[in-house]
Amino acid sequence: MRRFHTFAIVLVVCFAGCAHRTCEPTGTGLCQLNEDEVGSAIAKRVAIKQQRPVSVLVLSGGGAYGAWGAGVLRGWRTNNVDPRPKEFDVVTAISTGSLLASHAFLGLDPQDDDELEKAYTTINTPDIYRKRFLLFVPFSESLYITQPLKDQLKIRITNEVIDRVGREWESGRRLYVGTTNLDRGKLIIWDMTCIAHSTDPLRYDKYRRILLAATAIPAFFPPVEIEGQLNADGGARAQLFLDKSLLPVVRRARAAASTRPAAALEAVSGPSVYVLINGKLGLNTVCVDDNIFAIALRSIENLLDANMRGDIESVHSLGLQEHFKVHLSYVPDDNSADFAAHDFNAAKMKKLYDDGVAWGRTEKWIDP
Repeated sequence: MRRFHTFAIVLVVCFAGCAHRTCEPTGTGLCQLNEDEVGSAIAKRVAIKQQRPVSVLVLSGGGAYGAWGAGVLRGWRTNNVDPRPKEFDVVTAISTGSLLASHAFLGLDPQDDDELEKAYTTINTPDIYRKRFLLFVPFSESLYITQPLKDQLKIRITNEVIDRVGREWESGRRLYVGTTNLDRGKLIIWDMTCIAHSTDPLRYDKYRRILLAATAIPAFFPPVEIEGQLNADGGARAQLFLDKSLLPVVRRARAAASTRPAAALEAVSGPSVYVLINGKLGLNTVCVDDNIFAIALRSIENLLDANMRGDIESVHSLGLQEHFKVHLSYVPDDNSADFAAHDFNAAKMKKLYDDGVAWGRTEKWIDP
């Protein structure tokens, strides 16, 4: 999704100052990340699971390349050498990863993989967004309208799916989605299990609004107002995230296990973190046009690529510090996929999905 983000950022400069709004933050911040709560939740999971290690899934952004992630999750289910965990204790997600996250989190039922396959192999661009009338653009909040995606979320993320996510709250499992709060200028991490578990009659709408915000690329897609503040694609701040949730997780999990036999503590000291990159790492070699617009685009693409690598390195460093194992999956350099992240083409995505299935069935996750 780098190229998509890039163009959007440049466009912001063109239309800055065309509209103003009054900031009225009305929300209480409920169900946003609370590090103490995260730690106690994972400690509870360790107590429940006894000697089974904690498993964490980290899902990156990537637009249409989410087809890779959907395929890997499907194929990984039948990998006998490096089997997929029966369930993930924690799932974190950014951008297109947020659209994968609910079914990946539930995951015990193969039908959840079926839903991801449908979502990433049967849709085209008009199912996600449509152009805004050009003359309205300078006075609007985005180039495109995402009503089609909003409609898709109602179809894919049903009230029943949200209720299933909510039922995992009591077991201590957690699903986190990141958005960029444009007013506060920071990454907001939402506890989707908390929202789904709540008795708020508007919880279903809020859950889907957060997912819509999580994929709202600034300037391209309209931001979403949540609790009185504008939220957009989490990829504007991070390509993936883990550090804010895992630091207290492992320490508290160890503390909970320290009073039990040594075998239990050993299990806690080696949780597995799987980082699923929905795309390739690095940039393809291109001939950059010698003009300010093309140079700006390419420069921002480089910045976003560096951010992705930095986020991966941050997780790796955290793993070394906290003694957990980090594994990577990303689209191989020699894969034939070469389409823009905003190009939702069912045929191209089906090919990438099938490649992901094959990788998940046969490959071992890569150690960074």
